Amino acid sequence: MYIERFGDQMVRFSSFAIKKTGLQQSLTHLQLEDYVLICSPFQLSMRKAIMLLVLSQEEAAFFQKFQGKLCRLSFSFLRPGTKTPISFFVRATLDRIAAVKGRPNVCMADLSFKACPNDLAQVLGDYITAFAVLKTQFITFKNQLVDVNENSAPLLGINPELDAQFGQLKVKAHVLSLGVNRAVLVVPDRTPNLAEGLAFGVRFAFVQHQFSATLTVRSVHEGSDKGYRKLACEMEFVPEMVEVMDTYYHNKRAG
Repeated sequence: MYIERFGDQMVRFSSFAIKKTGLQQSLTHLQLEDYVLICSPFQLSMRKAIMLLVLSQEEAAFFQKFQGKLCRLSFSFLRPGTKTPISFFVRATLDRIAAVKGRPNVCMADLSFKACPNDLAQVLGDYITAFAVLKTQFITFKNQLVDVNENSAPLLGINPELDAQFGQLKVKAHVLSLGVNRAVLVVPDRTPNLAEGLAFGVRFAFVQHQFSATLTVRSVHEGSDKGYRKLACEMEFVPEMVEVMDTYYHNKRAG
């Protein structure tokens, strides 16, 4: 069923995807004849894979002779709520192996599967389905802001103090309110170039997740405390944030 619905849909293996699928990265191997290489998925579907490998220039040149030949890709996943990993392999053809531009000693291997094992179809299909739900929830929760205070903070599971990166400058910021696509922060007014359209990175810390995000300033206001500015910001879809807010709304309803 999943192969018919999602066979060609590529899943990018971000840290979120790795966590949600339970991929055991150290147990992912590409076997080319007698050579076994540790690798990790960059993108994966039920018919193809793009794998990342660490190889020197000499090793990359050597393994190019295996292009067009059969290979074996081994996976292990520890599904959420289980204690025993699922391990299996996929027979595939190595279509291409080449260095990744701008990343020394990192190579990318493109593979075409002979057939997709049911276990892999289940892992990817479950993830694609769950990710689509998060996309829908993002739209549902969009533009809803939750004030971060002594009542909401425990339900959010948030540490309201976070690190914000403005170019080379790292500053401490405080979260005043939060949503799936918006955030209001307080930062020191010595932070340079604070203006509408400024993009900067932050690192959120929740009990449920710790993750990075990019915020874009919508407006700058005087802070309630001297020496601080208040930034109203926007952010794009971040799956971890949607999960956090979904859990918050669920706990609020249950409480």
